Amino acid sequence: MSDTLTQHVIVFKAVLRRLFSSRFAALLNILVIGITLSLPLGMYLLLQNLHHLIAQISETPQISLFLNIDDKLGDIQKMNKQLAVHPSIASIEFISRSNALEQLKLSTGLSDLISGLEQNPLPDTFIVHPKPGNPQSLDLLREELAKLPWVKEAQLDTGWAYKLDEMLKFGRMMLVILASLLS
Repeated sequence: MSDTLTQHVIVFKAVLRRLFSSRFAALLNILVIGITLSLPLGMYLLLQNLHHLIAQISETPQISLFLNIDDKLGDIQKMNKQLAVHPSIASIEFISRSNALEQLKLSTGLSDLISGLEQNPLPDTFIVHPKPGNPQSLDLLREELAKLPWVKEAQLDTGWAYKLDEMLKFGRMMLVILASLLS
């Protein structure tokens, strides 16, 4: 046992002599090893921070239900009641055609152009706030709501977050490959 320890001490001293005899080369080697080890770690931290950011942003998805333009007030009230009792919906918000046009005038600064329109081209809209769930359940809810008789189009507003989540999964895979190659 002491022979092995003695050999380790001799090798350690030889390494220290080489290290101090060529300081610049040793410093460059240490720097390259440090960068090599920190690159995957830095990428991992970046991906984790992006994942948490996406989770915060996509916590409140919305489904916009654009209604047929010729729907009557009775149909809108029926749909409101139907959406209010749906088990997968947390809350709903109705935006009338006239309110949507007023919001468009205020937000775009094109009130003169919008005032020149003969009729309001915007549909009545329900903004649906679903209960939290996975992307597949939100897509199923959007498809279910799109089949309602008064709905012309249903749009899930967080589709970009799901695409970004897929890109993060790809980034994690690339991180594993990079870490494997560098190790």
